[in-house]
Amino acid sequence: MNKIYLVLARIILWLEKKWPGFFPAVDATSDIYAGSMTRYFNWLHRLIYPRFFKKISIESENLGKIRETAITATIIYVTKDIGQLEYNFFNYLFLKEGLPLASFVNGLSLWQWLPFKTLKNIVLERARRFADYGPLPHPISSGYAGALIENARSVFFQLKSTPIFDDLYWYSVEKDPLAALLAALERETRPIYVVPLHFIWDKRPEGTGSLVNLLPRCLRKNILFWRNYKNRAVVKVSEPIRLSEFAFEFKDVPLAGRARRLRGGLLDLLHQEKKATTGPALKPRSWIIEELLEDESLQKVFYDVSAELKKPVDDVKALARKYIVQTAADINYNYVEIACKMMKWAIKNIYDGVVINQDGITRLKKARHAPIILVPNHRSHMDYLILSAILYENNIAIPHVAAGVNLAFWPIGHIFKKCGAFFLRRTFSGNRLYREVFKTYLKILLKEGYCQEFFIEGSRSRTGKLLRPRRGMPTMLIEALREGSVGEVVFVPVAIAYDQIIEEYKKEVEGGQKRSERLLDLLNLRKYLRRKYGRIYVNFGEPVLYKDEGKDIASVVRGIEGLLMTKINRETTVTPSALAATTILSNRRGITRDEMLHNAGQVMDYLKWKGASFSEGLKSDPPAAITDAVEQFIRAGYVELHDEFVPIFYEIKEDSRIVLDYYKNNIIHFFVSASSVASIVLAHIRQFGVYPPFEALKDDYLFCKKLFAFEFAFSTRMDVDEHIKKILHYFEGQGGGTASLEVYKEILAPYFEAYLIAAIAIQNLNQVEERALLKRMMRLGRHLHLLGRILNVTAISSPTLKNAILGMGGLGVLVQNKDQKGRKIYSWSGNVELAGKVKLKLEGLC
Repeated sequence: MNKIYLVLARIILWLEKKWPGFFPAVDATSDIYAGSMTRYFNWLHRLIYPRFFKKISIESENLGKIRETAITATIIYVTKDIGQLEYNFFNYLFLKEGLPLASFVNGLSLWQWLPFKTLKNIVLERARRFADYGPLPHPISSGYAGALIENARSVFFQLKSTPIFDDLYWYSVEKDPLAALLAALERETRPIYVVPLHFIWDKRPEGTGSLVNLLPRCLRKNILFWRNYKNRAVVKVSEPIRLSEFAFEFKDVPLAGRARRLRGGLLDLLHQEKKATTGPALKPRSWIIEELLEDESLQKVFYDVSAELKKPVDDVKALARKYIVQTAADINYNYVEIACKMMKWAIKNIYDGVVINQDGITRLKKARHAPIILVPNHRSHMDYLILSAILYENNIAIPHVAAGVNLAFWPIGHIFKKCGAFFLRRTFSGNRLYREVFKTYLKILLKEGYCQEFFIEGSRSRTGKLLRPRRGMPTMLIEALREGSVGEVVFVPVAIAYDQIIEEYKKEVEGGQKRSERLLDLLNLRKYLRRKYGRIYVNFGEPVLYKDEGKDIASVVRGIEGLLMTKINRETTVTPSALAATTILSNRRGITRDEMLHNAGQVMDYLKWKGASFSEGLKSDPPAAITDAVEQFIRAGYVELHDEFVPIFYEIKEDSRIVLDYYKNNIIHFFVSASSVASIVLAHIRQFGVYPPFEALKDDYLFCKKLFAFEFAFSTRMDVDEHIKKILHYFEGQGGGTASLEVYKEILAPYFEAYLIAAIAIQNLNQVEERALLKRMMRLGRHLHLLGRILNVTAISSPTLKNAILGMGGLGVLVQNKDQKGRKIYSWSGNVELAGKVKLKLEGLC
């Protein structure tokens, strides 16, 4: 073969002498291996590739860092074994983004895509070298690649990852590109950074593929390219890694060992990058069901339940199978992709867009060393739909979502299961078998590494504020973790806020029964297209890593819940609708525009002091954003503009106050302490004409904290004395006048009035079931409102009064028991003095 090459080389050299004009002078810097990236391609390449390459999804957050790093360092690109298509794309990407082009790639050549002039140069230079020195030497063992690195030229290394390559018989350190890289590192005159690259042909998990995967590699890649380049192909460009730091831990190992360890570390990094996008391999639902039924711990439960119920074990196992069939998700990415397209359409036609904190997305992608559990707040049915769509669009594996069994009706239940939902009953106390089956399912999801999602509140908030956490899911997750499924998990809090939600909870807040979801509701979606509902704001908080240390599960769950609730509240975006509702709601029927904007400015200053995040509209032009939000309220019929006479003012319609209160409650957690302090100060001024002494203020604040223990999460980041003094100092800095304090007092006024209703309603109460007590409170609230003793109609709120019952129990004026059916029964404690003090205190704060 070498003789044939020699003859061809001599023919080419003879042609050069015969027609020197056809063979111009050879560029001394030309790449004789024809593997370096090029700035110019031939007409065939320009015809085929660019129009398709520009549609491929690129994760571009690290491109700027690479450009900056390349100014003072040498960039080495590494990826798993690739082909012509991928390498051509990276050439296109680096040109487009201004990144250093690779001067060499191992195992690939671009000769068929080079301009004819460049190709002539390479052919002529190869002929000369072959005639003078024989065949081209290996680019790695000859030192060619190492010399490029030492001369600060970027190179592109493919990492072999096959079992054959790992065999010592096949391995040669002289031809290992990473060995050449490490050798160049020893003579480093300029920092060397490694940039892992990953071209993912299909972002769906493994196990969702087709027979295409059985085809030869070249044919398979061409089919995948034409099928996936628009929607499923993803290119991930990782953050630059300083090679000296990455390889430091094995610096004393011989070169061959160092190269192997470096390759293992880089391949693991690339695997984790891919896993962050595709997720773990998707096991069939049938496999998960059989794996669950064969679980050793669950097998013991079968025998225990069989003995308790005196039923055959096979019957118990059949019942367990029925439970898991009703529960388990059955993800199908064809359904997921259709659902995402429908969500795009819905967002375009119902909302003005979705605002996502990209820093949170980046943190989520990096939290890949343990199973991820997303923990969002819950305000609308849109929550779980929009969250899965966001993850899929941002190239993150969609979660398995815990959903209420009320959504399992046909055909929605079938579709939701195909999109990742697994269903659970609202309560399963007393049904040990169901609980153990469900917990074992969670254990399998954790063991397989699947991302999960559950709503910490358990159900949608009807009041707009974060509800008290439900402890069932966190408890079972920690138990599953402790039973050996995995060693650690990552909880990611997610705060979802809306300018306006499509649901309306007014009837339920006023005491009406919740209506079950129906197919008819789905068919009636047309009503939501009549107007726009503003924007949706989704913020991913700082991940919380939990490692099991064997502590008491109840205390662990309380700690995790408290931390996640705090982070969700902190990440909540202040929307124009929330700020507008906070400033226009008062015990008066109307407010002028100037007064509204003045109050809004005061509230915004406080929120800035608290470190809250604002929507873009509130950042750029607060008056315009707030006015626009009020205009939306007017169009929705919640507010009426009176502009016939001066001053122009907004009338807050009495029957719409509960709706507006919902949006105020979206950000009420920022004001709980300040509003409590303002209410205490104003109550003391009304009674005594002066500010209260600090100790009296502190006592009343602690009373509020205990009163609202089931309503709000008070700040615990600092000592109570320090916290109160900090708030007082802020009020003093703002002038400290009673007019400004009234703005803060009004925010919490409906809650003080609701708890006053509860304090009056429970007097001399004897053995009343919870539902009957709640109805009694609602009737009393309407009675007191008509008499003018309760000024805020929003105080007559079923969810708030339900929490007030718990608050009264916490204060010791109400006693809770259970009847034979397990229903909660309440009675007055009989402590007349304590009940009188509570009532008197609340009357003063109102």
